[in-house]
Amino acid sequence: MEIKWNTPALKAAIQAAEMGALKATAQEIVKQAKINLKGANAYAFGNLHRSINYSKPFQYGKFNVCYIGFSGGQKDAFRYAMSIERGRRPGKPPPSDALIPWVRLKLRDTRISRTGKTRRLKMADADAKSKACLVARAIGRRGTPPRPFLLPAFDDKKRLLGPMFRALLKQEMHKRMPQTT
Repeated sequence: MEIKWNTPALKAAIQAAEMGALKATAQEIVKQAKINLKGANAYAFGNLHRSINYSKPFQYGKFNVCYIGFSGGQKDAFRYAMSIERGRRPGKPPPSDALIPWVRLKLRDTRISRTGKTRRLKMADADAKSKACLVARAIGRRGTPPRPFLLPAFDDKKRLLGPMFRALLKQEMHKRMPQTT
């Protein structure tokens, strides 16, 4: 069997294989990062979990590129993600207003009724504000430990790119290259 080396078809096959491998690898990295985020006990409302995304692969100069990032409120989501990924050093406390929804979710009072059922009570605004100030002060004093979720996902899944590219290139070459016997 002999392959006719048609240069435009070969270039198109390589381009399609690169784009497919980039997209598949990015999907795997995002999926693993979301699993890591839940496993790192850094999941309260799911906003950061929902915002982790990847771009469609595109050509940038001579290179094919695929971004993995955060959608919606890009700057705030990135800052928050990095504070989880790297942790926070002791020093200036975070703004307590940003912690109020978390305090309402995680630190609300639980009461056991006479029937033995557990009920969660709604927290008053003043209570939520004062607890949020205490949490912010504690974070400022102690910092927070790093809970990496994105870099481990990247390190774990980047090895898939080579085999995926080879498999997709083989498929594309069989599709695009005329073969003669």
